[in-house]
Amino acid sequence: MGRPRKHPRGTMMGGRIDGVVGALGGTSNTTSSSQSTRSIPHGNEQELEQSRGSTTRTPVTSHESAAPATSGLSKRKGRGAAHFPAKWGSEPLEVSVNEFNQYIGKDDALLSTALGNLARMGNLLPLNYEKWSDMPRSRLDDVWNEVQANTTLPIGAKDYVLKNLNSLWKDWKKEVKAKHFTPHKEDPEYLAVVPDDRLEPSQWFALVTYWKTPKVQDQARINSSNRKRQKHQHRTGQTPFPVVREDLKESGIPDPDKFDMFLETRSRGQGRNANPETTILCDELEQHVRQVPEAERTKKLKNDLMDNAMGRDGHGRVRYMGKGVTPTQFSGPVSARSTQEMDSMKDQVRDEVREEFRGKMEEMEAKVSQTQAQMEILLSLLDPSALKAFHAASSTRGKASHIDPSSSQAMSGSNVQLERVDNVRDTTEHNLQDD
Repeated sequence: MGRPRKHPRGTMMGGRIDGVVGALGGTSNTTSSSQSTRSIPHGNEQELEQSRGSTTRTPVTSHESAAPATSGLSKRKGRGAAHFPAKWGSEPLEVSVNEFNQYIGKDDALLSTALGNLARMGNLLPLNYEKWSDMPRSRLDDVWNEVQANTTLPIGAKDYVLKNLNSLWKDWKKEVKAKHFTPHKEDPEYLAVVPDDRLEPSQWFALVTYWKTPKVQDQARINSSNRKRQKHQHRTGQTPFPVVREDLKESGIPDPDKFDMFLETRSRGQGRNANPETTILCDELEQHVRQVPEAERTKKLKNDLMDNAMGRDGHGRVRYMGKGVTPTQFSGPVSARSTQEMDSMKDQVRDEVREEFRGKMEEMEAKVSQTQAQMEILLSLLDPSALKAFHAASSTRGKASHIDPSSSQAMSGSNVQLERVDNVRDTTEHNLQDD
């Protein structure tokens, strides 16, 4: 018997991809109860299946003679989906954080596996949101609470954990699309059945409708073209960059920077389908650094070298260091050095200004002394009593001339000197007029 060839149509509303069959929004409204939506299974996939009930692999419309939901679907051979760690829910995973609050430690790989499972739970993190930023905060808090309850992570690791979940959630959505939509987008019978028991039916049908829109398909072609143009992909596989960085520390590099991380993450596994362009670039970078004296191979020099070769980092991010590292975190020591350099420049400018002012003061004093000598000659010829008054004023002026040019009184002192010279000049002229 044939299956129904028509499936519900959905629309994008408020950042969520809603289907007629009832999409899962900020709160669960699927056939599962709200309690089962918020609960997190522990252990194996059988428990995960039980938590979802019997809503998966259901045709769009009920039909008594419809074939089983799994018919017509090819099953991939292999080990299958990864399970939650065996001790999840019973014993905390032993993980810690580095200076960037990225998790590392004995059980970091087990935590990554657990996060991958959490990101694929449709009743916890629905796929029918266009962007991760549309995901309700309450759902993210629920996931973080689950992670914190099963690990030794501090609260500071929350941002990094959520950024990892963001990537895993997007990867899961891309995987579903690549495996179950793109190869079968012209096959309505295939699309009429939920292809994976980790998907909620409402989310699957809403996603199919969304992916079929012309705007989304055009954007998908652009994204695919952009990915093909990307160069110098990392070769670390599933090993997180924070773990790679810890390995570099253990190998003798106390503070691995972007230069060290780029070489390590791009040169691992060379000889196995190695990218020739990446190999050449790594060799050139290493050669350039070797030409610099070891004492001058600073973190700033190597980071500047990376920026010249690969372009500057985007706003708010630092490449090659793993998720969650901000420029402020990464460049803290550099910022401190910049502050010291700025203070040094200020001192230098201040000294130059003082020296310039001192020169002007000396020049002005020389002119005043010359004028004083001329005035003394003139007064000695005309009025001896005026000469005494002039000497008294000159004595006061001499005391003022000893003010340190670098002091705050220097400028005002010079003004007083000029004022007194003018007063003496006026007195002399007045006496001459009286004579």
